[in-house]
Amino acid sequence: MKEETEDIGMLFKKITERLEKSGNEYFSTLGVTLSQVRVLHFIHGQPQGKTTQKELEDAYDVSHPTINGILKRLEKKNLIRTNITTNRRLSKEVCLTEEGFALLKETNKSKISMKRIMAKNFTKQEIAALKDMLKRIADNLSE
Repeated sequence: MKEETEDIGMLFKKITERLEKSGNEYFSTLGVTLSQVRVLHFIHGQPQGKTTQKELEDAYDVSHPTINGILKRLEKKNLIRTNITTNRRLSKEVCLTEEGFALLKETNKSKISMKRIMAKNFTKQEIAALKDMLKRIADNLSE
């Protein structure tokens, strides 16, 4: 059983590294990183297209300094705006700029292409089963 678990872990590592390498290569042509694009997509998917720095930290399970660095670089590129709010406590609210929306449209082409590549040679049923299994693995690791 230990050998099977190690093989699964190694496969996850290889897949993650290949996705990150491919994503960073493509997104570098747009002047951003895969991590920055992930943050932009998260913001866009939130109600009213806004989120807080804390919600980003929680969503990606990363530290305050990590998200803060990503946000600073995105703001410097004029892809997001940040605003300090004091709703019961101090927080940094984050939203996309017009330039951020335009960049997301461009990155969607790559996202669609990558989904096609990953789904190649799989039936819809196999993809659904794979998603279910991956969610269960993620849940198992959260326990």
